[in-house]
Amino acid sequence: MLGISPDSPETLMRYEQKKQTPFTFVSDRLGTISTAFGMRGKRQPRVTYVIQRGGSIAGVSKHEFRIPKHISETLKLVRLLGKP
Repeated sequence: MLGISPDSPETLMRYEQKKQTPFTFVSDRLGTISTAFGMRGKRQPRVTYVIQRGGSIAGVSKHEFRIPKHISETLKLVRLLGKP
């Protein structure tokens, strides 16, 4: 799993260490990745793309900044795909 963020690599590294995230963040300072996924804008929503092996997008979770809902909906989608 990867997290994409417009934050600096240093900020993301500190966040990963502090929160002990089970995934790595990638800094998208130029917005190249965000633009490719249609997410470039002033207010960056929290969006998770569940991508299957082979590269197809199996689903998208988008809940702005409602973190608990975002996590539960994303996990529900992953479980439906038969992933742990």
